Amino acid sequence: MTIIPAPNRRLGAFVVGAGVVTTVLAVLAWHGIGTLQRLEHYFYRLGDRRLMDMAVILAAGVAWPCAIRLAVRGSARHGWLATGGLVLVGFLWQHALALAEKRGIDGMRDQLLRSGHNEFARTVTVRRLRPMRLIANYERFVGASEQEFARSKPPGNLLVFWAGARVAQVLMPHVWDPAMPADSALVANSYHWRLVNFATLFFPLLSCSVLVPLVWLGRQLLGAKHGLWPALLYLLVPSVALVPLHLDQVLYPALACGLWSLAFAAVRARGRVALSLGLAAGAVAWLSVFVSFSLLPALPLALAFAVAAFRMDRRGGWPALTGPLGAAASAFFGLSLLFWTALGYDPLERFARAMANHAGWKAWDESFRLAAALTNLAEFGYWLGVPLTLLLALGILSALRRPAASDVDGSWQRLVSIGTCVVLLATALFGRTLSEVNRLWIFFIPAVVTIAAQALRRLAGSRSEPAIAAVASLQIGWTIVLKCFAGFPP
Repeated sequence: MTIIPAPNRRLGAFVVGAGVVTTVLAVLAWHGIGTLQRLEHYFYRLGDRRLMDMAVILAAGVAWPCAIRLAVRGSARHGWLATGGLVLVGFLWQHALALAEKRGIDGMRDQLLRSGHNEFARTVTVRRLRPMRLIANYERFVGASEQEFARSKPPGNLLVFWAGARVAQVLMPHVWDPAMPADSALVANSYHWRLVNFATLFFPLLSCSVLVPLVWLGRQLLGAKHGLWPALLYLLVPSVALVPLHLDQVLYPALACGLWSLAFAAVRARGRVALSLGLAAGAVAWLSVFVSFSLLPALPLALAFAVAAFRMDRRGGWPALTGPLGAAASAFFGLSLLFWTALGYDPLERFARAMANHAGWKAWDESFRLAAALTNLAEFGYWLGVPLTLLLALGILSALRRPAASDVDGSWQRLVSIGTCVVLLATALFGRTLSEVNRLWIFFIPAVVTIAAQALRRLAGSRSEPAIAAVASLQIGWTIVLKCFAGFPP
């Protein structure tokens, strides 16, 4: 009788269980039978979007075995070169899923052009905006009737599009400048058209910039051999691939992960370098909140990463933690004070008004809170994919067991996993969001895949490549199911 080693049995049980649940959900979606869609407040409905060019999907799928090989075998010796390969795979995967709609480049372009976020692109190309004046007069600016979405945002969100428009006017005439459609009411002018085309071409690439801090953080926490695993898992998350051209996917994860990486690096560094990195972390934290209030939960998570770094290396004693944190707080509050005194921008007032507008937009009532929290958490797992949801749960359960004093991995995993769990639950319970967290909570995913990668590493043992290949197959299949039947609509 052949005795199957325990790690292999656990891995096999995990793959079979995740495969069965994913298959059942896919079959139900194919037949139009709602599961998550039956929950109260869920926003999206099942629909038949099977008019897809599967040849494009299959062609793009060829890149995934290469990505798996890069993540498993290229991490230790060629980490940053392999990271570039993953960026390319992520860029191609997003465009392939859009092209599969058989609408050509409009499959990607319309994600911005036909969504409410087109308001930002139209505003910055129709009105002559001056950044400092906009910040100083933002409350009056968003009072205009056409600024429906900007009222729920801080000024930085609109300024990102402003910067993109400036780059587009210089770059796109030399790169790609198709004629503006004559009969489209969605396009305001040639400047607007260039910005939309710039976003169509480069926003998917910019969205993969999160892989740079994520790979660095992965190498610090998981070691050089497994450092690319979180980056690969990130690209396999359906919401990352299916919500393109929205800043929630393009920029927010990079800001959040960049903040966590700086917080971690600051505590691991010493002397002036530590203080400089702390100041940088505080500046990125301020910038994140200046761009979107939805990134506020990323700030307490930065503390979890900082404490994890301290627990992994206590050579400097408590000053190694308190020094960088003090520098970060100084930068954050210093920038807030500077913009308040110089431009009159009050972030607290803007936050209060943004939240009030958001609650009014959603017709929020306090009686919704518990049902909305449950729906949002279920939606987050649904769009995360069954394998990654199970790996996240395994990582959190493993973290709840007290690690041995010599278990360095267990130390950081405990802090990051429990910190992510607490912040995620608090966001669900105390926020005023009714569904759409497949977009709004994408910035959590770098932390989630880091936890999932650690859980998968322990589960896989010596069978790394087959384990990742199995997870990737299920995640890719589920992404295609969501694209066909429950995809994020433009």
